[in-house]
Amino acid sequence: TKGTDSAIKAMNRWYRIRPHWLRIRRRICDHCCARTDLSKPRYLVCSACGVARYCSKKCQIKDWDHHQTCCAMLNRELVYSEITVEKHRSYSEEERERFERESIRARERFREKYGR
Repeated sequence: TKGTDSAIKAMNRWYRIRPHWLRIRRRICDHCCARTDLSKPRYLVCSACGVARYCSKKCQIKDWDHHQTCCAMLNRELVYSEITVEKHRSYSEEERERFERESIRARERFREKYGR
């Protein structure tokens, strides 16, 4: 029951966190998973893909072996999703948000498949 209780608490927290997840995600290091407050500046961002974020140059260097395998693919996906959104500016706000959510889900699936 302890595991079930923890899962229920996590699900309840997710509903409070979800609207702010994009802002929170920008402040989690891709290498060491360190997190900073929303009031502090964002972490360093990979200049090639714009997805990976690091708390320090040291973490960025340590993560390079892993990140170089997926960086180009993340960049292509990001460019494609931006082109898609640009192409469909005439869509409603709700439809644009759906495109953004789908793009985020695609990135999450990629991360699950290729690690971290």
